[in-house]
Amino acid sequence: MAFTNGLGHHIPIEMSANNTSLGGGHSYPYQEAAFYGNVFSDPPKAFFCVGKDFFSVGSGATQPELRACSGYTDANGNPSCPYVNTGACNFEPRALLKSRKCLFWNGAATVCTDEMRGFSFNSLWMHPITTYRLDKTI
Repeated sequence: MAFTNGLGHHIPIEMSANNTSLGGGHSYPYQEAAFYGNVFSDPPKAFFCVGKDFFSVGSGATQPELRACSGYTDANGNPSCPYVNTGACNFEPRALLKSRKCLFWNGAATVCTDEMRGFSFNSLWMHPITTYRLDKTI
């Protein structure tokens, strides 16, 4: 899911995940998003939250949303995003657990929720992939 790119533009990303060979460190400076879910379930469940360097209140579509959702259509040819945008991964103020979509350790999301209202233990997804970008342009 982290490689998704409906527009087909070449966008270099670096992926980070805990407890994998992807490691917790990264050399790309901008946290783009965290992708999580299960594309093998029926129906597939795919989510992302917008990383701290790409989220701004009231700015419309975000760069991660454009990369994840643009270019996809449903069976009738209508625009259709295969992912659910759950909002900011860690909305300010960071101390409020209810505003968090993911918990992070060493720069990588460790667990995320698909709840739009904030962190919920009823809908946890383990092993998300956090993406980082070299720049902030598409």
